Amino acid sequence: MFEPPGGRLVPTLPSSLDITDLEKVDNLLAHMVQIDALDQEICPVESGTPLLDVLGTLPHEHAVFGCVRLTSIDDYPGAWRVDLGTEQIVGIVLYQMLDDGPFEILANDPGMTLEDRQADHARLASWPIAVGAFETVELRVRLMSSDYTENTTFPVTMLPEVDFDAAIRDRTHLFGGLLASCGLLILFFLTFGSLLRSRPARRYALYFGFVAALIWTREFYPMTLLPGTMPVGIIAILEQILTSFLLLAHVRFTQAFVSEGLPDHPLAAAGRTVFWVGLALFLLKFTVIVAVVLIAGDRAGSYETFTDTLMTRSAAIAQVGGMAVLPALIASYAAAVSYTLVRHRIEGGRIFALGAAVLFTGVLWTLFVYIQGEIPNMVRPDTAWLAVLFVVDGLIFAAAIASQTFGLRRQRDVAREAELDASREQARLAETLLSARMDLDKARDLAERHRSRLALTSHDLRQPLLSLRLSLTEAERDAPSLAEALRPSLEYLGAILEDSLEDARPDPDAGPDHGHDRGDASDVVPLDVILRNAVRMFSDEAAAKGLRLRYVPCSLAVDVAPVALIRIVSNLLSNAIKYTDKGSVLIGVRRGGETVTLEVHDTGPGLTEAEIADVRQAYRRGSQSDQVDGEGIGLVSAEFLAARQNLGLSIRSIKGRGSCFAVEGLRPSREDGAASSGAADHGDGPAPLRQSAGTE
Repeated sequence: MFEPPGGRLVPTLPSSLDITDLEKVDNLLAHMVQIDALDQEICPVESGTPLLDVLGTLPHEHAVFGCVRLTSIDDYPGAWRVDLGTEQIVGIVLYQMLDDGPFEILANDPGMTLEDRQADHARLASWPIAVGAFETVELRVRLMSSDYTENTTFPVTMLPEVDFDAAIRDRTHLFGGLLASCGLLILFFLTFGSLLRSRPARRYALYFGFVAALIWTREFYPMTLLPGTMPVGIIAILEQILTSFLLLAHVRFTQAFVSEGLPDHPLAAAGRTVFWVGLALFLLKFTVIVAVVLIAGDRAGSYETFTDTLMTRSAAIAQVGGMAVLPALIASYAAAVSYTLVRHRIEGGRIFALGAAVLFTGVLWTLFVYIQGEIPNMVRPDTAWLAVLFVVDGLIFAAAIASQTFGLRRQRDVAREAELDASREQARLAETLLSARMDLDKARDLAERHRSRLALTSHDLRQPLLSLRLSLTEAERDAPSLAEALRPSLEYLGAILEDSLEDARPDPDAGPDHGHDRGDASDVVPLDVILRNAVRMFSDEAAAKGLRLRYVPCSLAVDVAPVALIRIVSNLLSNAIKYTDKGSVLIGVRRGGETVTLEVHDTGPGLTEAEIADVRQAYRRGSQSDQVDGEGIGLVSAEFLAARQNLGLSIRSIKGRGSCFAVEGLRPSREDGAASSGAADHGDGPAPLRQSAGTE
């Protein structure tokens, strides 16, 4: 005994609880003792058996009763709240002992609605109790032994009303903020996916919609919409369905994410397979649950018994089947995708891997807790932390999607810029090609004008040439020596003229160089005739400059176009005489192996290597060109004619001492007899070339 304020006596009860408005009782059941019946007159607070020691030891359908006394030690009245928490799935009834017997104050059953529970908020089962100053209140409980085991902890809490109101307010603010965040994230994903055409963002919007629905359902908000018709047990079924849909939606999001970064990777195709396998597992689970419901309905005969059986069977199937195999399959796929994204350094891959790790660590931990507990005996844990986990994970995945989308857009921008540069280069090349075609058209037009002019000029020269030939015929009677000197020149001029006319004649059906086929036809040509006539043609010009022009006689004949060879020799002799001021010019033939080389030696100024390369170009002349008339096309013409005959033209020269121009590759005619060695006197040729001047 002790003396309380106001002189009121309060008995000391060793097994009862002293309560104050500053304290919270975490578990009333742990302080209760067993009684035989609900209406038992005395609560054996001093000698009773602890209630938790009895649970699980009695027959399956045996009811268990317990009691506890609560004594206020405050000198003023107070209000307390007995609370069964937010997610109870077991049956329990609480009573308060009054003068006329036990009065039911709180009941919890999976088949009850909010109206049955005398509750109008998501906090499913709680009841206020008023306790006066130094007053003792006795509470009793009715439980079913089948719902509990020896290790079951049932947190029937008791806390001051003000603390309960603060907890409800804080929880409402928390879940209101979480649901608002979910709505904003869904809106963000939809907008982001539409504006930037991001398929992962659209897929994640669907996934996060299921996240929001699951959070909303697990907090029992659907029951506030239909309080009179929806049993608490339906919430568990909705949770199982939404959780399965959430996991399947996450597979679709993961598959879209890897497809965006690695379109051709096997994991992109594997995602569709995982989705269909997961959907098959869900349908199998759902089918089994429906079958259990039907069987339970046949056996029950009452709604309460049917609901109890449904919850027991469906919870067991969900835990062992859909809530174990399906998450394991999807977690494995997400892990493989995360590893692949990180290994290939895909934009946003590391953030995606972090989000997947956070998500499935939390989910698998929840499953582990559920599986380790003895469902449905265990009280389901509070889901606030899981809801926060989902929202935080949504922010992580949002960062991953944004990182991937903007990274891919940067890569696409770079690719488009490269494509644009390639287009610019293609346009430039097209412009260059167009310009080249225009130049080609101009060149063709110029060539056609030149061809026409050449044709007209050649045609006009035929008449004077004919007159000269008639005069030559008359000269043979009056001046045979003069006629003999003029005949080679006229024949050469006639051959050139005919060749020019042949070149100038258009042939629409001919291919390239077709006009040269006739003039280039090979024939057996005695080289001695070519050399003798060439010397005869240029003897007067050489004599006028005081030069000695001679040739080495030769008995060989070669297969070559005669006109082309005459033109080559004429151009080489003309250049040699033109650029040689004193000394001599020698023309001869050298045989080496199976080919013959025709050489023209002079004692002119000679050429350097740079000048040799220069004079091989059209309209380019040597350093002495300012002292000699010419166009700079004789050597180029000779080289061109030689190339048409598959011959080569080489130049050997020593500056200040002379040059040698050689036509290489002439082939002796098969009709030619045995080769004879002609005299090879080159004593008057250029000294540096004299050492190799042996001829046929």
